[in-house]
This record gives sequence, C-alpha cells and structure tokens, in this order.
Amino acid sequence: MIMGYVGSPYNFVPFYDKVVKVDKKDMDVRGVLKDELLTGEISYTLKAETPLFIDDGKKDPENSQNYINDFFKNEEGKYAIPGSTMRGLIRNNCQILGLSSFDDDIDDYMLMYRNVASGAEKGRYTDVLGAVQDNKKKISVLKNVKAGYIAKETKNNGKEVYVIYKTEVEKIKSNGEMNYYILSERDVAYDYNHGKKSYPFLYQHPEYMQHDITKGFKKQKDKNNRDHYKGTQNPDYKPGYYDVNYEIVDLKKIDKVYAPGTGGPNVKQGVLVCTGKMNEKKVLYVIPKRIEETIEIPEEDVISFRIDFEKKKNGLKQYKNVDFFNLPEDDEIKPVFYIQLDRLYFGFTPRLRLFYDNTIKSGLHQNPVDFDLTKSIFGMTSEKDSYKSKVSFSDAVIDDYIGCCERKNITLESPKPTSYLDYIEQGDGEVVKTYNDDDFRLRGVKQYWLHNKLVSTEGKVAENDKTSLKPLNIGTEFNGKIRFNNLTRTELGLLTWAVRLNDNSWMNIGKAKSYGYGAVSIRDIKVNIVNYSDAYSYDGLSLNPFAEVDVNNLIDTYKEEISKEISPLKIDDLPHIKDFFIMKDSKQIPLNEDTKYMSIDDKDYQDRVIKNSILANPSQVINNEDGGKAKKKEKNSSENKGTGFYTNRYNSNGAFGNKNKGNPVHVNNTEKTKETLRPAQKVKPGINTAECTEYYQNKKVKFQIGGSYPKFKPEEIKFNEEITRENFKELIPIGSKWEVDYHDDGNTKFIELLKRLDE
Repeated sequence: MIMGYVGSPYNFVPFYDKVVKVDKKDMDVRGVLKDELLTGEISYTLKAETPLFIDDGKKDPENSQNYINDFFKNEEGKYAIPGSTMRGLIRNNCQILGLSSFDDDIDDYMLMYRNVASGAEKGRYTDVLGAVQDNKKKISVLKNVKAGYIAKETKNNGKEVYVIYKTEVEKIKSNGEMNYYILSERDVAYDYNHGKKSYPFLYQHPEYMQHDITKGFKKQKDKNNRDHYKGTQNPDYKPGYYDVNYEIVDLKKIDKVYAPGTGGPNVKQGVLVCTGKMNEKKVLYVIPKRIEETIEIPEEDVISFRIDFEKKKNGLKQYKNVDFFNLPEDDEIKPVFYIQLDRLYFGFTPRLRLFYDNTIKSGLHQNPVDFDLTKSIFGMTSEKDSYKSKVSFSDAVIDDYIGCCERKNITLESPKPTSYLDYIEQGDGEVVKTYNDDDFRLRGVKQYWLHNKLVSTEGKVAENDKTSLKPLNIGTEFNGKIRFNNLTRTELGLLTWAVRLNDNSWMNIGKAKSYGYGAVSIRDIKVNIVNYSDAYSYDGLSLNPFAEVDVNNLIDTYKEEISKEISPLKIDDLPHIKDFFIMKDSKQIPLNEDTKYMSIDDKDYQDRVIKNSILANPSQVINNEDGGKAKKKEKNSSENKGTGFYTNRYNSNGAFGNKNKGNPVHVNNTEKTKETLRPAQKVKPGINTAECTEYYQNKKVKFQIGGSYPKFKPEEIKFNEEITRENFKELIPIGSKWEVDYHDDGNTKFIELLKRLDE
C-alpha cells in the first residue's frame, strides 16, 4: 500500500502500437461520385452536465497583458462552442477509437530537469554537475560547472546561432572546471556590520542581495542538529547581472567588489550575477571578463531551451524578472553557466537544468504509417503530402440561455510532461524509467477525469497566476452540425462513434476541466446522407435529397470492419479502448478526493517522488487500487506492487483488470459528505481487520477494511487510550494493522480498536 495520496485529475489512455493503415488512393476523393462514398451531415445536441466555460480569447483593450475571460460568442452575439473546439474534441476521439497515429501531435524536443533533493535522476544530476561537499565550508562545490557569456550572432552564411564566450579565467585552482567566484552574503553582512569597507558596490545597492545585510544572519539548529544561518528576506530583490570591478585573494576568493571604474590597481573586470531566490541560498556570483573564444550551441538545444522557458514562464513570475531566465535577443550579451562534457548544457544559475538524453517523441512506439483513418477524415499536411479535410464543423450554438454561474478565480495548471512517474510507462518491479532511458515508452493520451460536482478551489488561487471564469449553468444546451464529404461507410461509422461514444458517456471540453468544469453529454444525434438518385432524378432536382441513416448501424459497421484488421480481437475488447470508456463513463465517476492534484503543502508530491509511487491506471482508480511503487535506480528493491500499465493488464486467466473477482466501482451520482463510504464497498458492521493507510488531510485516519477505505476523525475512534488530534499519529502509525469492531447504525459511526496485529 502506498502511504499518502498519489493521484491526479487526469490519466492516460495507452497508445495503440499497431496503427491501422489507409491506402493513399483513399485519401484524395474530392469531386468523386461513387455510391460507396457518403456525403451529408451529422446534427447533435450538446448539454452541459457541469458548469461550462469556453474562453473567447479576447484581450482587455486597456491592458493587452490581460484576457477578458468571457464565454465565446458567435458573429450574431450568441453563446457558442467554436467549430474548431468541437473539431479538436472529436478528432482526438477518432484517433483513439480509430487506432490512429499520434505522431503529429507529440512535440519532438528534449525536456529539461533539475533534481537537487530527490527523484530518479538525482544521482545522475549530481554527477553531471560534479557536485561535491566542501565540509570545511559546509557548501556544495559544482566542479563541472563553468561560467561564460551567451549571445546571438550571425554567421558568414547569414544563419543566426547562439554562442557562449569563454572567460579570461580558464579555471580556479583546485575547484575542477569552475572558473567563477562565489561571494557569500554572510561575508558581506559581517563586513558591513563590523565597519569594514570590502564591498562598497553592494553597500550602495542592497537590492542586489537576497537578504537584508543590515540585520545579519542568526545561527539556528535544524531538526538534525545541523547549523543553519537564517537572514531577513529582502523584498526588493530580483535576479539580475551588473558590471563590477573586483579583487581576489588566494587565487579563488573574492576580497573586494567595487563599482565599474573604481578600486585599486589590482582590480579585475567582471559581472556580478544575482540568480533566482531560493530558500537557504545566500550567495552571489562574480564572472570574469569574457574573451573571444566561443562555443556554438546546437540548434536543437536552443529550440528545447526556448520551449522549456515558455512552459515554465508563469512560474518564474515570482522572481520579478522573468527575462533574466530567457535567451538574449538582438545585441544583448548575458552571463551564463554551462557544462561541457560529452554534450553541452547551459542555464542562468549554477544548478542549471539539464537536457534529457532523448526527445519526447522517441518514446512513441507506434508503427509508422503515412495515412490512417483520422488523417483520411480530418486531412493532413506533411513534407511529402497534403490532403484536405473531408469534414467541417459549424459552431455549436446555444439553444436557450438559462444563466451564468458567478465569476470564479482559478489557478489553471499547465501540463508537466517532466513528471516521468505519470507520463512514462513504468514496468512491474523495474527501475524507474525517465527520458534518459533509450527504451522509455510514453504512457498514452492524456484525458481528464469526469466530475459530477465541482472541486473546491478555496485557498488554491495564486494571485499572480489566476484565471477568471464566468461559466454557463448546468443544463445549457447547444446545437451543432458536422458536414462530411465522400466518406466511406467505415469512416462515417468511426466519426459517428467519436461523437456519440457509448451509453452514459460524457466528455470534457473547455477550461478548468481538472476542477470539474466542462463535463458534457451529446444526444439527439442524427446522420443524414445525400441520396444522389433523388438529388439528380429525371423528375428534377429534389428539395430534400437527404436520407437519415441509423446511428447504431453505422457504428456497428465500423466496429466490424476495424475488428477484421485486428482479428481475432474485437475493438471493444482492446485494453486502451476499455480505459478510454472507463474515463468517459458518467455512471462510475471517481470521487473528487481520488482525482485531485497532489498537494505540495501536504508533501503529497514530494513523498511520491521519494518513494517512486506510480499513478494508478484508470481501472485501478475506479477500483480504488494504487498504482504501485517502482524501484529506485540506486537500490534494487524486491518490492513488487504492480504497475497497472498497458502491457500488464491481464491476469492469469486472461481477464482484464484486477485479479480479484467482483471489482467494485465508485458510483457518485448523489451528493456525499466526506465521511460517506462508497456504496459498492460499504463495510459491514462487526469484527474486521483494518490497516491504517494514511492521515487524510492530517485530520482523519484512513483505514483499509477489505476493499473499502473509510476515514475517521479522532473522536470517532475508540481505544484503551483516548484518541485526540494531538496523539492519533503516535497511537495509530501508518501501516499498523488492527482487529477492529466497526459500528454504523445509519446515524452514528465509529470504529473500536480491539487489538494490534502487527506487534
């Protein structure tokens, strides 16, 4: 059992490796009149099952940095869902149900990472930086990290490239490759408070330091009895770099820092670098003057660095100077830190982010095909071929306005593919896979869980990163159409299935899906095809040449045809199709507490990284199982908890899902209090065996009793000692097993601990 919460508002539908191929001759059928090619339209009604918000994307005319965040309206001023939004939703469904390729949808660049405290790559990260502990100074020295200056330059052939200028100091004695100087804010504060004059430039610019040097630093002991020096944070601090003159002693220690053009006869020119604010960081860096020798940065690394910056830009706003972390433009020359081993790494702090060895797309192991069903329906463009779409989506326009919800401020999370425990398949009992492993496999297509009530955002809104939403009410309906031209009956069946899905299926659309917004159902689907015999009969043109066809018959035709391609399997039996429909089933929606974001404040995320806890797959989430724990690279643990990944879904009898029979599901159709047990897993009153699995929100004790996980407040637990909020963790340790007597008469619920079984 994984201790603590490991979960997410999203999960993954595995990629289907054996993409079904379409012949090139079936791609371009414009203007072709054949009886077997169908033209017509699909009409449908979409209903909001939870509050729905589709952003109009318009910016505030008075402040171009801000978005208005109003619901989209069409040219007639009516609320609508853009055709492009519906197209993206249905296309994604077609890719999954059509056993199609995702090659065009996955970015082909290298992610970047920094593992300072924990994680599967901590050892590698430390090795690449050359981090060693200087016990005398009680600091970590990064022996492989050098400093220089980065700039954009134009080569003789006119191509723009980025280069790193080396410095006049090749390396500092006894510190490996290190060629820059470290200046402690503690030394500056001591000098200032004792009337010395070693750092006049910094006395004139106290805003360049992370701490208020006038107040000094106080020595404190941490819980491990180690010395720490705590200062007062400087509210005016922000990252930056500044020209200075400096002097050194003993060839490696900064002794003086002056303003440019000042100082004694032995001064040297350099740049003072103040990096991003971090807890416990109390140092500045001085980089010597540059020389003309340069290192050219590979173009693919520049692309990856730019993408990484754009993805983390919002998180950098806290540092008050986002551009400090971006590549220089025009004639700007910036200080930079870099490592040159078997490859080049670079960044704007000594503990820089490293490129992974492999691009994201190298983890996609679908068989390469030029054309598939989704490309045939929706069109495609590549270096070799270009084909127009056979479908067009109109806006889905509101049927009857029934009101808006009150405006809400929400912090929207961005995708984090660097979370390898989520985005990469982890094998059963194997070491943790990351993007540094040549054989890593992407986990699948990201899908958000359904909710039938909104997730509380109280206390979760970051003031500098909030989005304002004013959603339309539950029950709002929209009517839309999809026009198609020259589809085969198989393609039309796939398109229809992608619109309807299965009985009781909902979909997610719009913003804030992770908080429960945007769950929608689609009904009243009608498919009408053009009857060319009627349209062009000898009796004249028909005013209504359309004939309605049966939706179920179309879908069955597709299933029969696609199953021939994967014989002896049936498409409904494929594991990834089962996972997809688990996540779309409105009759078995997980509880909100099982699909929330992991809390940083409660150490959920930190704990799962330390323990390498894997995100459960969709069937495990529904059945309330954890995803298992992968072994750490540094240790060959023999613990085997199961993975719940695509290739390990079948039990010894060939059945899909849990090895236990009678897998329960969470039915969440009625309002539940947090203490309510899940109906399909209700604990029978009486004597049971229970294991303490976690402290829910640090307020309740969560037990596993059979297949259920009830939670109890301290006052609901009876024991030979009184259980209180102050002592429940001490008396009921996580992992402890008990014989219990469970009481629930419908009005009063409590649990009595009779005997501990694991002592």
